[in-house]
Amino acid sequence: MKDEVQAAIRKMKTGKATGSDGISVELIEALGDYGVDKVTTLLNEIYDTGQIPTDMSRSKETRSDRMRASPHYQPYEPCH
Repeated sequence: MKDEVQAAIRKMKTGKATGSDGISVELIEALGDYGVDKVTTLLNEIYDTGQIPTDMSRSKETRSDRMRASPHYQPYEPCH
């Protein structure tokens, strides 16, 4: 699985905003083999147990959630 994790990290786009965890693609790349090993271990644990760690599974507010809460929100309706 380590090779798959390395390939996935290489495919990730850099220069993007971090997620709620504050971890950027650049940080993961900078960690080299250590970062790949940690991510691989985490994914293997999730796969083996079938459980996502609670700090990863907490729901986060998304931009679309904030948009819907806006008084100016209008749902998109395609033309017919």
